[in-house]
Amino acid sequence: LLPAGFVSQVLSQAIPEGLVIPFSIIMPAMLAVNLIISLLEDTGLLPRYSVALEKVGSIFGVSGQAVIPLSMGFGCRTPAVLATRVLPSPGERFIVVALLSIVIPCAATVGIMASVISAFQASLGVLIGAMIMTLVVLGVFFRRLHPGERKEIYELPPLRIPDWRNVTRKVGQRFSGFFTEVLPLLLVMSIGVRALIESGLLELVVGIEGLTRLAFGIPAEAFVAVLITIVQRYLAPLVLLNLALTPREATIAIAMIALSLPCLPVMVVTVRELGGKQLAKILGLGFATSFSVGIILNLILPH
Repeated sequence: LLPAGFVSQVLSQAIPEGLVIPFSIIMPAMLAVNLIISLLEDTGLLPRYSVALEKVGSIFGVSGQAVIPLSMGFGCRTPAVLATRVLPSPGERFIVVALLSIVIPCAATVGIMASVISAFQASLGVLIGAMIMTLVVLGVFFRRLHPGERKEIYELPPLRIPDWRNVTRKVGQRFSGFFTEVLPLLLVMSIGVRALIESGLLELVVGIEGLTRLAFGIPAEAFVAVLITIVQRYLAPLVLLNLALTPREATIAIAMIALSLPCLPVMVVTVRELGGKQLAKILGLGFATSFSVGIILNLILPH
């Protein structure tokens, strides 16, 4: 049994942390993103963006229709993977799911990343630059992987003034996941992270400290946070918030987390939609991307 003092100390710190961060940072970000997406859908503008971004999509080897699931990914990536069913070919679906898994941050991730940037004065410019460069590099890679011309015929709905009842209903349906999935998971994870820190178990990873410092310029504990992305990407920064990091270390660590692996729900949906082999490819690309970003930033960022 755990000592009563240990349990009370963990809960007294973890529960406020697990409530303040979600309600002050994550919830506003999720609400704003879901509201914007719902407005674009109800006005009929989202399909028009598909046409307007047809040439941009060709950079990544996909059609302009890819903007629909990619835009949804900024709200939640799990339904965005399901939305790739509108794409005309298996190759395009794989590309979009890979981009959603590795590059596109969901609203909850954006919120928790903002808290890390604020807490450690990490460089927002470096993070955005790393995400854009990764998107471009992956786009060139995917275009060569799945070359070919696409001739798309779009059926555009009429432009209309949004019906606020529809918008409210859509926002409510998408936002309900915050209270049923995100908030309980963040609270449980906050307790787990706090218990991990207070127990001293993180000290066991000091054996790889030299390797993580040499390769990525971050402490071993921060590297553990990067690996936690395979469970939920927006949970990983909670570990960082409980460490003592320099702005440089925080910048590299949060970039590696932002450009990494699909979370567990996305993996489950990906297996159902594309199969296990495609998920294995995405996981391999995710690990390679995250580690490459960490190594490159460690080389170019001044100490």
